[in-house]
Formats: sequence, C-alpha cells, structure tokens
Amino acid sequence: MKKALISVDIDLGSSIALRYADNISSRIQPALYDVHVVDPKQIGSQPGSGWVEKTWENALIESSREEIRQFLEMERVKLPLLTKPKILFGNRTETLLDELRNEQYDLFMEGIPPTFNPSGFHSLLNSRLYRQMPCPVLVVKNIVSSDRIALVAERGPDPHKFISCFLDIFNAEGLKVDLIDMDMLKSEDVAAAKAGGTDNRLEELKSILADKGVVAKTLTFDGAPNENVADIFRDYGVVVSSMMRSPRKNNPLLGLLGRIASPVLICWR
Repeated sequence: MKKALISVDIDLGSSIALRYADNISSRIQPALYDVHVVDPKQIGSQPGSGWVEKTWENALIESSREEIRQFLEMERVKLPLLTKPKILFGNRTETLLDELRNEQYDLFMEGIPPTFNPSGFHSLLNSRLYRQMPCPVLVVKNIVSSDRIALVAERGPDPHKFISCFLDIFNAEGLKVDLIDMDMLKSEDVAAAKAGGTDNRLEELKSILADKGVVAKTLTFDGAPNENVADIFRDYGVVVSSMMRSPRKNNPLLGLLGRIASPVLICWR
C-alpha cells in the first residue's frame, strides 16, 4: 500500500496542510499518515542523563501528544489515520529522514505559511531535509479547491519518470490536466521559440498520459517568472514539476514555483 507522511506542528503551515489533505483525500493514491517530531533543541537544555533524561523525554512526548491531539480536534480533522499521529523524539530533519526511509513512504507533505518570495522557497528546497528527501514532496502554501492540475513540462532526461511520479500520487480520473510549456522562461527570443512549431516533447508527454487513460491539453506561456506569470496558476489545485536537487537561486522554474500560491508537487530528477 502506498503511504504519504504529513508533518504536523502547532502552526499555520500544518493547519493549511491538514485542511488541504482533507480536501484531496479522495484524489490521491497513498494513505495519509501524520507525524510530529519533538525536537529537544527547540525546547531547551535537557536535564542530566540516564533515567532522569529518559523521564524528561517521555514527559515531553506525552505533553506533545496531548497538544497535538487538541490541535487536531480544533482543526476538525476527519481522516481516521490522521487522528493518532506518530510522536517521535529527536532532531527534526534527521528524525523525519529516518522515518521516511525506514517506513518507505511514497510522498512527504508539509504546509508552509503563504509566501510569494522565491528566496524562501529556494531555502526550503536547499535544506538538508529536501536535499536528501527519498520521495516526492507536496508543499502546501494555500488551500485551493480545484480539479485542475498543471504539469509543468520542463526539459528532463526521462519524461516517463515525471508522468509516473504524478500518476503514482494522484488518481487522475476526472481531473482536468494541463501540460504547460514554460521553456520560454529560458529563451531570449520568444518570437523564434513560437515559430518553432509543435513541441515534440509536449506531444510525447501527452501521448504517455493518453496511454494511462488521461486526456490532457497543452498550453504555452511566455515571459519571465514574475508575479504576472505566477498568477496564471492560481486556479490549479496542484502544480506538478520535476526539479533537480539543490536548485540555484537563478533557476527560472524555482522562481516560478516560489511565486505561485497553489500547492506544488515536486518530483525529484
């Protein structure tokens, strides 16, 4: 059975992620589980060692368990698997990486406060957690209720992998899928790019989707990755993109994804 892990803290990001998960639970393939990490570095110095330290850890875990339970009740979480989150103790990054690897999750999901600053998104994708993420990640910035999905068709060595990543996560039946060409973000001559005719890459991706029973239409957008281009994506329930690890700040695709308000599914290359 495919599994997705949602990181839960008592904050706005987690509230957004939980509500979004509830909205799309019928649309995604993996079963949804949640986890909360008690990070001692965020609490303060630990007392002593041995049984004193262990007693302190257990007290923190039980206290956090009750706080998370109350938080989930306040958020009115309806999904049964999310009502009893796993409570883990340790460094957040290392603990989440261990959990994702050991339990072989197929998706990691977390919410972040709404931001349209590409620098913050760059820092997130270059964090150690994301650099070593063993599975795709769904970053939820906002709750967008829509059956429209955008597949940003950036150039990559294996288009089948990109499409497989999307179909492994989402039940595409009934979804409105748009294949979007953003390559002209990198072109200095938009007119020449337009004159190039049909993009064989888009047609190949469209054919792969058709073989899986998904009818998609292709769209092409021009321009730099600014607020005007990002606004095009505001009505999509999720934007799917492939991305290399540790992208540079001047990466035009990162500039676009950092500005859009819709949730973003990142399939690592």
